[in-house]
Amino acid sequence: MKIKSYFLYLGYLGWLAILFTSLFLGLNNTGLGITLAFLTFILSPGVFLLRLIKPSTSSFMVRLVLIISLGFGFYFLLSLIAILLNLAIGQLVIISVLLIGILFVWALFKDFRNIWQTDWQWFKNQTIVDWLLIVAVLIGIIIAFLAVDAQSDKIGGDGWFHLAILQKIASGQGLNPHNLWMTKTTALNPIYSFPIWHILVVLFSKIINTSFFTAWRQIMMPMTLIVIIVWFGFLKTFFKSKSLVVLCFLCFLVYLLIANSFYMFSAIITPDTLNRLLLLPLVILLTAKYLFW
Repeated sequence: MKIKSYFLYLGYLGWLAILFTSLFLGLNNTGLGITLAFLTFILSPGVFLLRLIKPSTSSFMVRLVLIISLGFGFYFLLSLIAILLNLAIGQLVIISVLLIGILFVWALFKDFRNIWQTDWQWFKNQTIVDWLLIVAVLIGIIIAFLAVDAQSDKIGGDGWFHLAILQKIASGQGLNPHNLWMTKTTALNPIYSFPIWHILVVLFSKIINTSFFTAWRQIMMPMTLIVIIVWFGFLKTFFKSKSLVVLCFLCFLVYLLIANSFYMFSAIITPDTLNRLLLLPLVILLTAKYLFW
């Protein structure tokens, strides 16, 4: 089936209209609403940048990982620039929305005459064993997602520390390290004085018009889905056997289940766990993909 590319961009605008209408009607304070909104928030700039870069790889999983990497990189870079220029969070919201709009128009202009063709051959090539493996992976993902959803009200010891940084960001003062650091009597911490992850969370909460506390608690659910996708892509890149990929992936989920019922997924909102579960496999995967293969 052939589709003119501009219809896909029109579909994206339609999705945004539906999403923000539902958020306005109260879905912005629910796990489902925040999951859909955060995935759209991260993937949108990633997709537009991918269309502009046009990488040579044809692998769907690699392209999806690239989209996730570009999406996070887009917001992390904006957050760092905001810190260096001492911008307020309100100014960053305006800049982010404008830049995403520019990327949308630019990508649409480059893709306007392209025709996208959907290929259903992949579905026809799957055997019964392949589908059983896919079902096993989906069941594991659903169990992990439900376990994390049940723990979304946990804050934990360091949680109050991170909430204090979020409060400073949301207060509207300049996002310079001196304003964002916890105390005025100690030297700036080289890690927590540049909280680009916290700025991303508050930026997201401002865009969907919810409190940063709600976003902080519920964002672990879409982050769990993103981490699962990244680790599956990581394994699929290094192992060519489907059975071995699925076996390693299910072992990964079982390990996290044994480790206090997916507690690490519920802690994904903290920078140290974020680095281990998301950024580390992303860096290794992309480095290996572009340097050695």
